[in-house]
Amino acid sequence: MILPLSLVSAFFLFISPSLCHPLDPLTPQEIHTVKLIIQISHSASSPNITFHYVDVDEPEKHHVLKWLSSNRHRTPFLPRRAKAVVRVGGETRELIVDLITGSIVSDQVYKGYGCPPFTFDEFFKAIRLSLKHPSFQNLILRRGLDLSEVTCLPLTVGWFGEAAKRRVVKVTCFYRNGTSNIWARPIQGITLLVDVEENRVLSYSDRPRDLCLKLKALISKGRGLALFLAMGTATR
Repeated sequence: MILPLSLVSAFFLFISPSLCHPLDPLTPQEIHTVKLIIQISHSASSPNITFHYVDVDEPEKHHVLKWLSSNRHRTPFLPRRAKAVVRVGGETRELIVDLITGSIVSDQVYKGYGCPPFTFDEFFKAIRLSLKHPSFQNLILRRGLDLSEVTCLPLTVGWFGEAAKRRVVKVTCFYRNGTSNIWARPIQGITLLVDVEENRVLSYSDRPRDLCLKLKALISKGRGLALFLAMGTATR
């Protein structure tokens, strides 16, 4: 994918005076251009593109040394490229973007194990989805709590040997109760599982309610006494 020539030319004329060395970090303008190029190239496959890594793609050392030892006013500047890691369409892609031509010179799907780390945007997205979920709001109101005093925080779900097929977080919540200390009053029993790529709550759990239902089922089968003895809430 190649950007319009006018856009690339204007960008290169704007940034070229500030570049003094091939290993200089990417400027904010360059990072914005990398993001724009990748978004345009993958807009058809998925509107939800998450950037996890963007950095300068360093040229080979011998090319840098040759450029440093040459007449820099007559020697063309080394190719200016950026490398990026993005999540798009449920895949992790590693890309190389040529900032001079405005084109993607390499676009590979990562086939190794694992996924990129979660971003702050994904964490905030999980928090918003949880707080707006109708079932979660009902659970909070059932406990007699003020929803505006609830703070939710996402955590990684952990790994227990299974193949990771989704990028999900587990959301737990706390009650501020008019204070700025969000940690002192955890709301026990409520957890939500959020898929940050599908932008939806996959499931939620209300542990006290689930436990009560299990107790009722066991009692109805005549097994309640054994359960209470096992839990230490009754004596022989």
